Amino acid sequence: MESFVETALGFIWSIFPLIIMLGVLVFVHELGHFAFAKWLGVKVMKFSIGFGPRIVGWTRGETEYVLSWIPLGGYVKMLGENPGEEIVPEDQGRTLSTRPFLQKALIVFAGPGMNLALPVLLFMALYFTGYPDVTTYVGSVERDSVAAEAGIAPGERIVAIDGTPVTWWEDLSEALLASVGKPLRLEIEGADGRREVTVVPKSETVKTLLGDEGEIGAIGITPLYEAATAAVSRTDSPAYEAGLRMSDQIKAVDGRPLTHHPMLGASLQKARGPISIAVERDGKPMDFTLPALGTPEELDGLESAALMERAGFEDPQLFIRNVERHSPAEEAGLLEGDRLVSIDGEALENWEAFTERVIESNGKSLAVTVRRAGVDMTVTVAPGLRFNRDPLAKESKTYYVGVASLARYVPGKVEPRVVRNPIESLAQSVEETWRMCDLVVVGMWKLLTGAVRLDNIGGPIQIGVVAAKAADEGLVTFVRMMAFISINLGILNLLPIPILDGGHLLFFAIEGLKRGPISLRKKELAQQVGLTMLILLIGVAFYNDIARSWNQIVGFLKDVGTGLM
Repeated sequence: MESFVETALGFIWSIFPLIIMLGVLVFVHELGHFAFAKWLGVKVMKFSIGFGPRIVGWTRGETEYVLSWIPLGGYVKMLGENPGEEIVPEDQGRTLSTRPFLQKALIVFAGPGMNLALPVLLFMALYFTGYPDVTTYVGSVERDSVAAEAGIAPGERIVAIDGTPVTWWEDLSEALLASVGKPLRLEIEGADGRREVTVVPKSETVKTLLGDEGEIGAIGITPLYEAATAAVSRTDSPAYEAGLRMSDQIKAVDGRPLTHHPMLGASLQKARGPISIAVERDGKPMDFTLPALGTPEELDGLESAALMERAGFEDPQLFIRNVERHSPAEEAGLLEGDRLVSIDGEALENWEAFTERVIESNGKSLAVTVRRAGVDMTVTVAPGLRFNRDPLAKESKTYYVGVASLARYVPGKVEPRVVRNPIESLAQSVEETWRMCDLVVVGMWKLLTGAVRLDNIGGPIQIGVVAAKAADEGLVTFVRMMAFISINLGILNLLPIPILDGGHLLFFAIEGLKRGPISLRKKELAQQVGLTMLILLIGVAFYNDIARSWNQIVGFLKDVGTGLM
C-alpha cells in the first residue's frame, strides 16, 4: 500500500505543472472574452475555468463563477448564445448577436488576443528580474576552422567586435552573419589577458528547426561544451581513494576554473605535487586532494590522456548517467554507472556509435556488454519503439533503450540579462514573442502541407510531459514554455474553423459582407463540420500521446497494481 501511495503522489506531483500552466492559460483566454464582453455591455451568465463537475462556484452580480475539475479548457456563457433562449425585456440589446460587428469581433478576438499578449508580459517580467542568456564565452572550437587558425580557444570570451562591445551570443551570431566573407576584428579575453584576432566568417547553410534552409556566418565555434564530469570507476585509482565519485562535476584544479572537460587533462599536466580538486556533488561544493601523480621528470614526459588514466579519470561518454523507468534498459538490468563496452561483440568508441546501433536494430535484441565494478557482463536488450522527438526527422519513429550518457553537454556561461528600461524591455519582449509566433505559424503551415508529419501533434499528455520537464529545469524555462504554449493556443483559436474563435470571426465577416445573418441551419452544419475536425484532431493528439508514453503508462499501471497488493 505504501508503494501505491508513493506512486500516486508522484503522479500528482508530475501533473501539477500541467495544471498550473493550463489553468493560467485558460484563465487568461477566458478573461479576455469576459472583460471585453462586460466592457461593451454584453451580459455574461457564467465564467467557467475547466469542464465537468465543479469544485467550487459562486455568484456575484449577474454572473456565476465556476472552477471545475477538468482543466482542459473553459468558457464564458453570454446572453442569447443558445437559439430560442428566453430574453427578458430589460436585457434586450445585451446579447452578443445584437452588438455591432466591430464589438462582436473584439469580444471574440480578445480571448486568443490575450494569449498572444501574455508572452509579452512574461518576457518583460523575465527581462526585469534578469533573463538568463548565453554569453560570448567559447565552448568548443572545431579543428581546422577559422577560429582554430586564429588561435581562439575554449573558455575564452569574445568581448568586442570591430571595437564594439558584445555580451550575448545572439549578438555575436548576427555580427558573424553580417560579415560573411569580410574581415572581422575580434577582441578576445582569456587567462593571459586580452588580445585581438582577425577572422573571415564563412557562409554555411543549416537546417532550421522547421526544416527550412538558413544561412549562418561561421568561424567554427559554439557556446556548447562538454562539462567536466568525473567518471571514476576504478576503486584502486588515486581519484577514487581521494574521495571523488562518479558524476561529480569538477569545477577547478589547483584553483584554476574548469569550464569544459578537455581542460581537465591540461590542468593535470600543469600540476606538480598534490593536486586540489574542487567539485560539486548534488549541488554541494566539496574539495579533495589527489597525491602527486609522479615526479616532475615523469610528468614532463606524459600526455594528458596518460595522466588522466593514471589519476583514474575516464572518458565519461560511455558511462550511463541514468536509466529511464520502465524502459528496455531497466528491464534488461542496466544500471547507473555501468560502462558500455560493446554491442554484439563490436567494441564501442563513443556514445554516438552506441545510439546508431540501437536505432539501426529495428527492434532486434542486442547483446550489450557493460563493465560494472571492474567486471564485464553481457545483457540482452530489446530496443523499444517510440516517436522521434525531432519533428522533422525523416522517420518519425525510432528505437531506444532508455539510457543517457554521463557526458553532459551544456550551454556556455549563462548570465542574467537585465533590462529595466520599460520601452527597451517591451521592444525586446515583442520581438521575442513575434519570433515564437513566426515559428508556430510556419510549423502549422508545414503540418497542413504535409512537410511535418501528423505523428508530431501532441495532446494533454505531451503538454504535461513538457510542462513537468520545464518545471524541473527551473522557473525561467517553465515561463518560456508557458509563453510558447500560450502562443500556440492563441493562433490555433484564430484558425477559421467553425466552433473555434476564428470560426466565429469568419461568420461575423460573412454576415457583414452580405449585410444579413447566416441562417441557423447553415451555422449548425458548419459547426458540426468544425466539431468533427476538432474531434479528429483531438483523437490524433491522444493517439500520439499514448503511443509516445505507452511504456510509461504500462509501468505506472504496474506500479499501481503492485502497490495495491
